[in-house]
Amino acid sequence: MNFKNKVGLIILALILVALVSLPGQAFAENYNRYYSTTDVSKDEILSLIGFQSFDSATSASKVEAYINHFINNTDKYVRVTNQSSGSDVGQDNKYTTKLIWGGRGCFHYAQFVSQTIYNSNDFSYDSLKLERNGGVYSKLSLIDFLESNAQSGEHIRVDPYHSLVYLGSNGEGIFTVQFGGDDSSPDPFISFMTYDYLTNLLNHYDKDFILYNYNKTKNSNVVDINKNGLITENGDTYYYKDGKKQVGWQYINDKWYFFDTQNGYMRTGWINYKNAWYFLDRTDGSMQTGWQNIDNRWYYLDPVGYMRTGWLKSSNAWYYLDTSNGHMITGWKNINGAWYYLNTNGVMKTGWLQYNGDWYFLDRTQGSMKIGWQLIDDEYYYFNESGTMRTGWVKANGSWYYLDSVNGHMLTGWIIVGDETYYLDEVNGHMLTGWIYLDDEMYYMDDSGAMLKDGFYEIDGYEYEFDSHGRLVN
Repeated sequence: MNFKNKVGLIILALILVALVSLPGQAFAENYNRYYSTTDVSKDEILSLIGFQSFDSATSASKVEAYINHFINNTDKYVRVTNQSSGSDVGQDNKYTTKLIWGGRGCFHYAQFVSQTIYNSNDFSYDSLKLERNGGVYSKLSLIDFLESNAQSGEHIRVDPYHSLVYLGSNGEGIFTVQFGGDDSSPDPFISFMTYDYLTNLLNHYDKDFILYNYNKTKNSNVVDINKNGLITENGDTYYYKDGKKQVGWQYINDKWYFFDTQNGYMRTGWINYKNAWYFLDRTDGSMQTGWQNIDNRWYYLDPVGYMRTGWLKSSNAWYYLDTSNGHMITGWKNINGAWYYLNTNGVMKTGWLQYNGDWYFLDRTQGSMKIGWQLIDDEYYYFNESGTMRTGWVKANGSWYYLDSVNGHMLTGWIIVGDETYYLDEVNGHMLTGWIYLDDEMYYMDDSGAMLKDGFYEIDGYEYEFDSHGRLVN
């Protein structure tokens, strides 16, 4: 085993001594400095590191291997201070950890562990400080700072007495490795610290919160801070800012893109985000808006990108988009019990519509198909249950009416149909039968509505004579 490998195994093993040796309670008893920690299990740490560590599965596997190595070699570890540099296997085949600066304290331990994890070629470090707002830290600022910037294995300093190695967060607090500050301190152990507790701790000591090894140039398993913009890797496109993959919605060069929230690759095609559908160009991944022809169907994507369904007004025209999959509907469509007609361009028709040789009338405002009697442009028309306009004789509500054979409007007064003459009420158009009195003349319409004319007819037991115009003679 070469020197560097031994260092890696030793230091990460030392970090995890709490899993088999010293509990968090002992630390709290020895250091009553506002710490309130909870021991955590190996599985809990492994699952967390596997998700958050280094943005790299290789590094996550390495950390897991270190943990397992330590568990299998618990009795071989001791801590030695005031040494010049490095770590080695000492007497009795026990691993000894030596401080690289020859000094003591948790800061050096945490920094040495962090640098060993990252396989740094030197022991200098970069740092990032979280600025105080009004002299104090807020819980939300800490959450945003750590979850946006920190990586598993980096060194954080939280008060004058303790430096920690950050392992990750579950959204409620952070998993850390804690260290004592002098030779009499207990060995390191893994624990969990809530964000509420961490906020109170920082504000109590009035100490700057600093993340060390931040954005440091490290090996291939660690973030490259010079990596920025859209970058294609292994056939997928990713978006980097200061070396970190960005996920979710990103605004790039005046266009919106979506990067997978788990793996970070640029999504294309249809995606569902917060129960809304979006379409990302299949070539460049940009979010599409407006009318889009996708797989030979038209869709409308809102100016903010989500797919519209139901009624849509666009360019002063109404369209209907399928409520299940959003595609534009054409032809006849029953919506909430009413029929509508959408032309080949998807536009809702209003007014008169000729379809397959029949005439229909669609409400001029709402577009719904009309049935029954309708007053249109001061004329009455009748439409049957299927919406087709009727012509000729029609019986409605027990009465007969006659609708113009060409344009379908209801006729009134005298009409001639075939060889017969009929009279339709001047007001409501229904056909009259029996005696009628018009312009000082008497006429008689038989039970079929036809006018009697040019001859003698017996009516109710009496004989009457009508001239060729149907007028009563005597």
